[in-house]
Amino acid sequence: TKIAEPVRVAPQELAPAMTEVTTTPAVEMERPIIEDQELLDIFLEEAQEVIGTIHSNLDICRANLQSHDALLTIRRGFHTFKGSGRMVGLNNLGEVAWNVERALNSWLQNKKPATGNLLNFIEVAVQSFAGWVEELGKLGGVRVEASALNHAAQQLENGLEPIFSSAEAVVHAPENITPTIEFEL
Repeated sequence: TKIAEPVRVAPQELAPAMTEVTTTPAVEMERPIIEDQELLDIFLEEAQEVIGTIHSNLDICRANLQSHDALLTIRRGFHTFKGSGRMVGLNNLGEVAWNVERALNSWLQNKKPATGNLLNFIEVAVQSFAGWVEELGKLGGVRVEASALNHAAQQLENGLEPIFSSAEAVVHAPENITPTIEFEL
């Protein structure tokens, strides 16, 4: 039996296949709808804590691929981003978090151990959120461009495993994320 080679898909080729994914055009800067700077500061502080928690649990998963509790904590982090993002009116950010959360829900529901590909996907997601939070703190708004991340989340939710290279998983701001994503068929 011959093993099929992974299919490489460039991000610009993903758009037509994303009909089931909640995506948003990332052209405009999204600003929180809150007028209270103190509430925004609380959101930014909580976001930094969530990012730190996800990173810590990602390290646990890398050391022990069977760590179900660490994956649950990571999923809760994206759940928090979903709720708190929507609460302050950052709906695009909240929708991306919801897509990642659903993908992780599916993975956890199937009781699969973590894989390198899943952990790279989580790394890309958390680095994206870290970049968006940083942009929000500096500019008071954020451009959420996440079509490739949303598509990868949808693929995970559907039982396919996106493959990010290690270089693509080590990014530090969302504008640097232009991964080529592979899907095993």
